[in-house]
Amino acid sequence: MEKLFKNKNTLRAGLTVLSIAAAFFIAATVFQTFKVRALSQQTENHYMAAFSDLCDYMDNIDVYTKKILLAKGEKQISALATQIYMETAAAKTNLSQLPLSDINLDNTSKFLVQTGDYMMVLSTKVQGGEEISQNEFENISVLSEYAEKLSGSLEELRGRIYSGEITFSQSRSIMSKADEKTVPSEISGLENEFMEYPSLIYDGPFSDHMTNKTSDFLKYKGQITGKMALRSAEEYLGKDRAQGLNVTDEGGGAIETYILSKNEKDKNFQIAITKQGSKILWMLDSRDVGKAKIDLDDARRFAKAFLIKAGYNDMTESYYEEANNIATLNYAYEQDGVKIYSDLIKVKVALDNGEILGIEATGYLMNHKEREFEGELIGEEEAKKRAGTHLSVTEINLAVIPLESGTEVLCYELKGAFDDRNYLIYVNAKTGEDEKILLLLESDSGILTV
Repeated sequence: MEKLFKNKNTLRAGLTVLSIAAAFFIAATVFQTFKVRALSQQTENHYMAAFSDLCDYMDNIDVYTKKILLAKGEKQISALATQIYMETAAAKTNLSQLPLSDINLDNTSKFLVQTGDYMMVLSTKVQGGEEISQNEFENISVLSEYAEKLSGSLEELRGRIYSGEITFSQSRSIMSKADEKTVPSEISGLENEFMEYPSLIYDGPFSDHMTNKTSDFLKYKGQITGKMALRSAEEYLGKDRAQGLNVTDEGGGAIETYILSKNEKDKNFQIAITKQGSKILWMLDSRDVGKAKIDLDDARRFAKAFLIKAGYNDMTESYYEEANNIATLNYAYEQDGVKIYSDLIKVKVALDNGEILGIEATGYLMNHKEREFEGELIGEEEAKKRAGTHLSVTEINLAVIPLESGTEVLCYELKGAFDDRNYLIYVNAKTGEDEKILLLLESDSGILTV
């Protein structure tokens, strides 16, 4: 009998242990489920914000293309055309942030590119004293018609998103609905509205090839898996900082990525690793930053070391900003002493301990390649003359700058002062034409350009 009681007690103890273990397992599962849901919601919110901005920009394009049909005079036409160009550029940026990598949106992208480019051509034309022709007026009418269609369709989708009818990505939880609709699947239908959209034929530096731009640097790189992305993150960040990262989403657009995330205490951490080439596209650590304990020179050293570790070599600092104990440093690639401003990377450094809080490398990854500097140059002295006698030049260097057309040009970069302000003037190194003028904003918190 005593043996029987012992066996029963042993059984009870075993069941108790199993019950406790099961409870812990269930609690851990529930915690992990809520954690995944929180990260998924964070990504969903990011997509919703980008989509909402896209809708607003398309609404503006619709309105401005209608207004320009009635505009008279160089000043009004040029102002509206420039505004439309800016709105299309912003719309393209927000469209690229949406998870639409599996959807063919060539015609929609083509519409945004050509609308903006066409408006800049018209603006240049009227500023030169010419009038808009009947054919150009008809082209604007076509653009206005398609802008109205796209704007209306996006607004209808926005209403369905806010009502909860559709989402950007299906939930990965066991509560997922089998028939859950997603924005990517719905937005693909918008492409049908542009099946008959014609190519615009016009004189200007812009063409259809811009809609198909891909990463020059990544297009021949090998594909990686999610596990390989995690290993790359560990290599770039170190084992301690990469611990706890998981692949929680995938980014679309011109550069496809694996998005790795983790939540710790009061901060979120995300890093996007490119599917081709396994490079850091962007990273964001939202932790609170304490009192500054390092100076700007220290921040520069930390940033440069991180760039080298991440495989971004030969980068030279251009401008910076310091705010809220965070230094934001802009870097451009340098080749043979020439700054390549097309290949830009931004790095955020915490001034409390030198930790890298953020990186944004889209410019570099989209444009980086080795350039060939061929042909005869006008020379530094001639460049100074072309910049004008009003500018007191203090520094001159060669630089490659991007143009609105998507191309780039080799220039002399002249830094100088005029009327107690510092400027940068970019003179085409081969033709001597002024390409761009920037005003340097210098203060205790940094140096930026406008």
